[in-house]
Amino acid sequence: MFNQLINSPIWLTAFGAIILLLLERLFPLIKYEIDHKWTIRLFIYASTGIAITTIIGDHLFNQNKFSLFKYLNINFLYHLPPILQGLAGYFIITFIVYWWYRFRHYSNFLWTTFHQVHHSTYRIQALTAIYSHPFDFAATAVIVNFISYIVLGVDTRSAVFVSVITNFFDFWEHTNIRTPKWLGYIIVRPEMHRIHHEKEVHNNNYSIPIWDMLFGTYENSGRNVECGFEINKERQIIKLLTCHNVNKN
Repeated sequence: MFNQLINSPIWLTAFGAIILLLLERLFPLIKYEIDHKWTIRLFIYASTGIAITTIIGDHLFNQNKFSLFKYLNINFLYHLPPILQGLAGYFIITFIVYWWYRFRHYSNFLWTTFHQVHHSTYRIQALTAIYSHPFDFAATAVIVNFISYIVLGVDTRSAVFVSVITNFFDFWEHTNIRTPKWLGYIIVRPEMHRIHHEKEVHNNNYSIPIWDMLFGTYENSGRNVECGFEINKERQIIKLLTCHNVNKN
């Protein structure tokens, strides 16, 4: 039973998320009031998305015999510990996610189908990482598993590390805490990702610093910005789930 928990990306991610939830509870950057309606919306989005991820996450691509790294005889990766294989997978994923993020913002279809829900909320805290449309959950699972099995060709244990590291940093980037500016030259600070969620402005900080620096979308700032949609639009859960653009008149 214990080994099953250790090898489960969901339970390992949950453990990391709990630590971040405690940090933001003790040292909040912004003190949000309790909002039960927001919590209900979170539960609806997250429970549906996690269910989909659980169904497809353990089976997608993992029986595949082909991998790009093996085909190209890039074999050094398989001699590394699983956690380092996981970090390698995470690094590649951040490049894919950079462009996936940008496409979701520039394409109205991708925006409404996948990403609008995530940007609708005014609250940026650790749990905002799972305040997403179920299709967004599914797309992330596809990307993570595709990189793990089709590109890298790692085994299941290393794929778990890819998933856990990816999910942990997703929670981290949304955590409601203050961090030092120098950290933003190494990894994404929560304050930087808050800039990405700025109301009506989503032009910066799509991924880890190296990609944003390279492609001109980097902003290491602690600007105090308003996030999300107008509250009446965030609450239009049926329209959001059915992929209607709630900001379109």
